[in-house]
Amino acid sequence: MAVAGAAGRILLIEDHRDVRKTLQMLLELEGYSVKTAENGQVGWECLQVSRLPDVILLDLCMPVMSGIEFRRRQLATPRVARIPVVVCSALDPIAVPTKELCAAGYLRKPVQIDMLLSTVRAIAAPRPG
Repeated sequence: MAVAGAAGRILLIEDHRDVRKTLQMLLELEGYSVKTAENGQVGWECLQVSRLPDVILLDLCMPVMSGIEFRRRQLATPRVARIPVVVCSALDPIAVPTKELCAAGYLRKPVQIDMLLSTVRAIAAPRPG
Protein backbone atom coordinates (compact mmCIF):
# COMPACT_ATOMS: atom_id res chain seq x y z
CA MET A 1 0.00 0.00 0.00
CA ALA A 2 1.18 3.53 -0.79
CA VAL A 3 2.13 6.03 1.89
CA ALA A 4 -0.61 8.62 2.46
CA GLY A 5 0.29 11.96 0.94
CA ALA A 6 3.31 10.64 -1.00
CA ALA A 7 1.51 10.94 -4.33
CA GLY A 8 0.25 14.49 -3.81
CA ARG A 9 -2.57 16.55 -2.35
CA ILE A 10 -6.08 16.65 -3.79
CA LEU A 11 -9.01 18.93 -3.04
CA LEU A 12 -12.22 17.07 -3.95
CA ILE A 13 -15.25 19.36 -4.30
CA GLU A 14 -18.40 17.24 -4.68
CA ASP A 15 -21.87 17.78 -3.22
CA HIS A 16 -23.03 14.15 -3.21
CA ARG A 17 -21.83 12.70 0.08
CA ASP A 18 -21.59 9.07 -1.07
CA VAL A 19 -19.66 9.99 -4.23
CA ARG A 20 -17.36 12.26 -2.21
CA LYS A 21 -16.62 9.60 0.41
CA THR A 22 -16.08 6.85 -2.18
CA LEU A 23 -13.70 8.94 -4.30
CA GLN A 24 -11.85 10.08 -1.19
CA MET A 25 -11.36 6.48 -0.05
CA LEU A 26 -10.15 5.33 -3.49
CA LEU A 27 -7.71 8.21 -3.84
CA GLU A 28 -6.36 7.74 -0.33
CA LEU A 29 -5.79 4.04 -1.06
CA GLU A 30 -3.63 5.23 -3.99
CA GLY A 31 -1.54 7.32 -1.59
CA TYR A 32 -3.07 10.76 -2.11
CA SER A 33 -3.84 13.14 0.73
CA VAL A 34 -7.46 14.17 0.10
CA LYS A 35 -9.31 17.16 1.53
CA THR A 36 -13.03 17.27 0.73
CA ALA A 37 -15.64 20.00 0.38
CA GLU A 38 -19.37 19.66 -0.18
CA ASN A 39 -19.73 22.75 -2.38
CA GLY A 40 -17.73 25.46 -4.06
CA GLN A 41 -17.95 27.84 -1.10
CA VAL A 42 -16.47 25.29 1.31
CA GLY A 43 -13.86 24.41 -1.33
CA TRP A 44 -12.95 28.08 -1.68
CA GLU A 45 -12.58 28.36 2.10
CA CYS A 46 -10.27 25.32 2.07
CA LEU A 47 -7.98 27.13 -0.38
CA GLN A 48 -7.75 30.04 2.04
CA VAL A 49 -6.79 28.09 5.16
CA SER A 50 -5.30 24.77 4.07
CA ARG A 51 -2.07 23.82 2.36
CA LEU A 52 -2.65 24.24 -1.37
CA PRO A 53 -3.52 21.07 -3.28
CA ASP A 54 -1.66 19.75 -6.31
CA VAL A 55 -4.95 19.21 -8.14
CA ILE A 56 -8.63 20.01 -7.64
CA LEU A 57 -11.38 17.57 -8.61
CA LEU A 58 -14.42 19.76 -9.22
CA ASP A 59 -18.10 18.97 -9.67
CA LEU A 60 -19.97 21.69 -11.55
CA CYS A 61 -23.58 21.48 -10.35
CA MET A 62 -23.62 22.16 -6.62
CA PRO A 63 -25.65 24.26 -4.18
CA VAL A 64 -24.30 27.38 -2.46
CA MET A 65 -21.49 27.95 -5.01
CA SER A 66 -21.33 26.08 -8.30
CA GLY A 67 -18.15 24.61 -9.69
CA ILE A 68 -18.24 27.17 -12.49
CA GLU A 69 -18.33 30.06 -9.99
CA PHE A 70 -15.59 28.41 -7.92
CA ARG A 71 -13.36 28.11 -11.00
CA ARG A 72 -14.01 31.72 -12.02
CA ARG A 73 -12.90 32.88 -8.57
CA GLN A 74 -9.90 30.59 -8.64
CA LEU A 75 -8.74 31.85 -12.04
CA ALA A 76 -9.13 35.46 -10.86
CA THR A 77 -6.96 34.87 -7.78
CA PRO A 78 -3.24 34.71 -8.62
CA ARG A 79 -2.26 32.72 -5.50
CA VAL A 80 -4.43 29.75 -6.55
CA ALA A 81 -5.03 30.30 -10.28
CA ARG A 82 -2.39 27.80 -11.41
CA ILE A 83 -3.72 24.83 -9.44
CA PRO A 84 -4.93 22.40 -12.12
CA VAL A 85 -8.60 21.45 -12.10
CA VAL A 86 -10.19 18.25 -13.34
CA VAL A 87 -13.91 18.72 -13.87
CA CYS A 88 -16.06 15.73 -12.88
CA SER A 89 -19.60 16.29 -14.08
CA ALA A 90 -22.69 14.58 -15.43
CA LEU A 91 -23.12 17.52 -17.81
CA ASP A 92 -22.35 16.89 -21.44
CA PRO A 93 -18.93 18.45 -22.12
CA ILE A 94 -20.48 20.35 -25.03
CA ALA A 95 -22.77 22.16 -22.57
CA VAL A 96 -19.87 23.25 -20.36
CA PRO A 97 -17.96 26.50 -21.02
CA THR A 98 -14.69 24.55 -21.31
CA LYS A 99 -12.57 27.42 -22.64
CA GLU A 100 -13.66 29.60 -19.74
CA LEU A 101 -12.91 26.86 -17.20
CA CYS A 102 -9.41 26.14 -18.54
CA ALA A 103 -9.63 22.66 -17.03
CA ALA A 104 -6.71 20.25 -17.15
CA GLY A 105 -9.19 17.42 -17.68
CA TYR A 106 -12.85 16.51 -17.91
CA LEU A 107 -14.34 13.29 -16.56
CA ARG A 108 -17.97 12.43 -17.25
CA LYS A 109 -20.02 11.04 -14.37
CA PRO A 110 -20.39 8.34 -13.43
CA VAL A 111 -16.61 8.55 -13.25
CA GLN A 112 -14.66 5.50 -14.38
CA ILE A 113 -12.11 4.80 -11.65
CA ASP A 114 -9.28 3.89 -14.03
CA MET A 115 -9.79 7.15 -15.95
CA LEU A 116 -9.88 9.14 -12.72
CA LEU A 117 -6.68 7.60 -11.42
CA SER A 118 -4.78 7.94 -14.70
CA THR A 119 -5.87 11.57 -15.04
CA VAL A 120 -4.90 12.42 -11.47
CA ARG A 121 -1.56 10.58 -11.79
CA ALA A 122 -0.72 12.57 -14.90
CA ILE A 123 -1.40 15.88 -13.16
CA ALA A 124 -0.34 15.24 -9.54
CA ALA A 125 2.85 13.31 -10.21
CA PRO A 126 4.60 11.86 -7.15
CA ARG A 127 7.12 14.14 -5.52
CA PRO A 128 10.54 12.89 -4.42
CA GLY A 129 10.99 11.85 -0.81
